[in-house]
Amino acid sequence: MTRTRIARLLLVILLTASLGIAGCGDDDDDSASDGADSPGAAADEDLGEGAIPASLVGTYRFEIPGDAFWIARLDPEGRFVQRLNGRQLDASGRYGVDGEEIRVRDTASGVGTFCQEIGTYQWALQGNRLVMRVVDEPCSGREDLWTSGWEKLP
Repeated sequence: MTRTRIARLLLVILLTASLGIAGCGDDDDDSASDGADSPGAAADEDLGEGAIPASLVGTYRFEIPGDAFWIARLDPEGRFVQRLNGRQLDASGRYGVDGEEIRVRDTASGVGTFCQEIGTYQWALQGNRLVMRVVDEPCSGREDLWTSGWEKLP
């Protein structure tokens, strides 16, 4: 990860904390449904119609050494949740897969950037690492996290 991307991630964290919302969503529930089924969520057909591969489903971790880490859970029903330091809700939403493309849409946000528009990425599992490359992403904060190289946990 480049210094620029690390600086952007840290800036997002600092700005959201300075707005007084850093404590939002810090419950202990680690399910992938936090806000993912909110009434305002748009239809899932925009996210893709392909089956979600079992190899993609699971829990992932990304870390900025000495600073912070994120946990992301992707469930088989197309819901995701990302938590800062494993506790605070960063973002949650829905995702869909069509072959090598994955589309994500936030439906709730805690300390992270909220973006209802769809972000599209190419994805691949390289060993135990989820690698995502941007195809189309309107939200730079969300792009920074999804493209950080997530390690799949056992």
